[in-house]
Amino acid sequence: QQQAPPDEPSLEEHVSQTFLCPISHCIMDRPVVAPSGQTYDLAAISSWLKRRPVDPLSGAPLAPSSLYPNRALHEQLLEQLEQVAATAGERGDQALAASARAKVASLQALSNSWLCVGGAQPDACALDRWAVTCACWAVWWSELVREQVMVFVTSLGAILCVVVDVRRRIVGVEGLSPMLLLPFLRLALYPGPPPLPQQWGPSGRVLLAALRSMLVLPLLPTCASISVGGALSLARFWQRFTDMRAVELERAAQSRWWVRVRDLGSA
Repeated sequence: QQQAPPDEPSLEEHVSQTFLCPISHCIMDRPVVAPSGQTYDLAAISSWLKRRPVDPLSGAPLAPSSLYPNRALHEQLLEQLEQVAATAGERGDQALAASARAKVASLQALSNSWLCVGGAQPDACALDRWAVTCACWAVWWSELVREQVMVFVTSLGAILCVVVDVRRRIVGVEGLSPMLLLPFLRLALYPGPPPLPQQWGPSGRVLLAALRSMLVLPLLPTCASISVGGALSLARFWQRFTDMRAVELERAAQSRWWVRVRDLGSA
């Protein structure tokens, strides 16, 4: 965070100490709260965590993903800065009033890209949004696949094949030909161009192509959505792993049993 030039008034002297970052001692542009309840400026705490992944005040392990925007403090800071600008204008201190208004405008501009869930990690937000989108598409298309399978299984052709096959088995016809249901399923679900009977005309081939399309086409986006969603989940997991690695190593180093197991394995 940049300091104010010497010829400009310092806003830090005119606002509550609550709005000053414990690390930089400057007004917090993007206040984020840690699990300990302490609030820091996002830029200051991010720079601190790159050097050591612990809370500066409590000393507890801290990861960037554990930081969340302090919206209440952000709104209170805007209100106090507006009061400072109004009071300075009434006193005739135009420099302080202009500095306070400029700070308010800067904070409002930053809030557009910061006040979101997981604001400290916009990349994680993007991965989560894409994963949710893929999950929604997978649900939609898989339901369509299920409906088409149910229609196919309960279709008149499948039922007739089952009835004929069962009747022929019960009657015990000599020289029993292959079951009708298996060729029916093969024609509908065969991955490549199925061998068609020679007596089939163009209309039969068109109906078969329509049946296969209704069964296969919904399956393609379903598989694609599941595959992309799985890849995004793995990417999110790897991002979470790299984010938590330094924190968990710090926490493990403070665990007596983990240190003993490590020393025992190294002996």
